[in-house]
Amino acid sequence: MPQPIHKIGGSFETAPKILLKRSKLAVLIGAIACEWAYIEDCLLNIFDSAHSPNAGVFHARNPVALAIFDTVTAYNAKIDLVETVLRLCVPSTADGFTSMKGELRKAYSARNQVVHTSWNIGADFPEDLILLELDGKAVRYTEKDFLDILERISVVRIWAHDFQIAVAHAQKVKPTSPTP
Repeated sequence: MPQPIHKIGGSFETAPKILLKRSKLAVLIGAIACEWAYIEDCLLNIFDSAHSPNAGVFHARNPVALAIFDTVTAYNAKIDLVETVLRLCVPSTADGFTSMKGELRKAYSARNQVVHTSWNIGADFPEDLILLELDGKAVRYTEKDFLDILERISVVRIWAHDFQIAVAHAQKVKPTSPTP
């Protein structure tokens, strides 16, 4: 868990390439971003599979689905859109998605905190990164903090991967009504 720095001695350094001075942490930040990108791909595939019985399991094929999904830029709206399409088109899977919405949102928030931050370093913390919050407080992130965030996001990524397969399968085996 990131720790507040109660006594600040010295100053912090920030610059566009400051992460290069903490290369292990930079790699973890990159891994966190990549894990989230995979989750977003899974969400697109879930959306595509939910309303397109001929969709691919691992690659969205419907250009309309792709256009709709990419047009919705607000994350919460995107999650709600996926849930709505699941409820309408593959209702047997919707509850599984709904049960994970909270975890998806937590993973999104953690990823944003890490990726959209201007990191700092300080001589007092030679292995860590420092986040300066808007209120001026400093928070120290260690390698373990980044590993914990990566692990939490990875668990959600594994769920999203498995869920996209489940949705594609459910869509393909959906019972059809007999034709008169």
